Amino acid sequence: MQTPRELAARLWQQHRARAPYQSVKSLLPGANLKAAYAVQDELVRLMAATEGEPVGYKIGLTSLRMQQMCGLDQPVVGRLLERRVHRGAARVALGDFGRLGVESELCVILKQDLPLRTVRYTRAEIAGAIGGVAAAFELIDDRGADYSHLDALSLIADNSWNAGVVQGVSSPPVDLGALAGALHVDGELVDSGNSRDALSHPLAVVQWLSDHLRGYGSYLRAGELVMTGSIVTTRFAKAGEHYHFELAGLPPAELWVN
Repeated sequence: MQTPRELAARLWQQHRARAPYQSVKSLLPGANLKAAYAVQDELVRLMAATEGEPVGYKIGLTSLRMQQMCGLDQPVVGRLLERRVHRGAARVALGDFGRLGVESELCVILKQDLPLRTVRYTRAEIAGAIGGVAAAFELIDDRGADYSHLDALSLIADNSWNAGVVQGVSSPPVDLGALAGALHVDGELVDSGNSRDALSHPLAVVQWLSDHLRGYGSYLRAGELVMTGSIVTTRFAKAGEHYHFELAGLPPAELWVN
């Protein structure tokens, strides 16, 4: 067993070396969610020195398609870091990642806090706290993970693989319950989905996150981003590709990979 700080230092070293991903479940100081998120907290503190302070959250595995892809049955949370958030069209280098995955999502931006309280927030209250929405890509770095042997605790400890966000132009809130999404790569439609595929409704994702944070004595704050989960399965990027993701009524997210 290692302390959360020791294990986080090990993970950060692996990231910087682009070492292949491996499970750390057997090294966790307690094989439970609390221990995994404790390691994540320490990892985020280490990463913040070069990647910027946390500015929000990614929620992964919110759709059945993504849970089936990863062989896991529960959502996971990771932190977004300021210097990894690309606002507007972005260009990234494939060589900066162990293995770059691109996920197509709805991003929501909070305009007010949802402070701690004993009663969970209703969907109407969550909707009232959202100041903007955007089509977005989450960039993940799975470092060549074997998806047939994933475990949720290792994934969580590793900041749920978040390696960045490409956020399209933010728009005022719209009816989020049934936004049709389409992913094009190099101009060809390669996949499609719907915003309701994430826990049945994006507001349910934010509600779930609020409940999760309350269990750790924290809460959502004004200005934070929440990536609500990919509505299509992950695409592993190749050099030279252009990604274009649309959600009905919202400006598209654009990504070029060098």
